[in-house]
Amino acid sequence: RLNEVIAKYRHHQFDKCREQVGTTHCVLVEGLSRKARRAAAAAAAEQAGSESNPQQFTGRTDTQFRVVFDADLGSLEAGEYAEVRITGAHQATLSGDLVRLTT
Repeated sequence: RLNEVIAKYRHHQFDKCREQVGTTHCVLVEGLSRKARRAAAAAAAEQAGSESNPQQFTGRTDTQFRVVFDADLGSLEAGEYAEVRITGAHQATLSGDLVRLTT
C-alpha cells in the first residue's frame, strides 16, 4: 500500500512540474548545481577550468520548485534573484533559461 501512495505522489508531483513549462518565475539563486560543482572540482584538480564558460545554477521559485538553469559563472551569486523561463520538467526539478537578473 505504501508503494501505491508513493507512486501516486510522484505522479502528482511530476504533473505539477509539467504545468510550469512555458512560464517565467522569479528564482532565488542558491548557487552552482551539483553537476557544476563536480565539474568545477574536476577542473580545479586538472587546473584546466575556464571562468567564462556557462555554468548550471540552481535555485527555488517563490512556490518552492527547484530550478536548474545556465548562466555565466561571474554573472550570478547565491542570494540574488533571477528571472527564469521554464523549459522542461523532471520528477521533482524544473529546468530553464535565464532571462535576466532581477532585484
